[in-house]
Amino acid sequence: TSGNIGTINGHRLKFNSDQDDEGTYFVNIDTADEVKVTTIQKNKPGQLVFLAPSMPAGQYYLEVRTRFRDSAELRTGRLNEILESAQTQGG
Repeated sequence: TSGNIGTINGHRLKFNSDQDDEGTYFVNIDTADEVKVTTIQKNKPGQLVFLAPSMPAGQYYLEVRTRFRDSAELRTGRLNEILESAQTQGG
């Protein structure tokens, strides 16, 4: 739910927040519009904790994008489940 805390547990999750193309994203499955998570509380290899952003109603993939070590290749991991946003926060 927009405005609530989200947690992702796994492996190799940590990303470089100084890189514009790395981070946690909600990607609309119909339009491919992306909403980047901007408030990160914990950015560790085994866990990400973040504030879910406001986003339009729809179905979304949740993706984490990062580069491993000094690699130039951007890697993307996607949650197997589809998430649904019923409405924008406050709407």
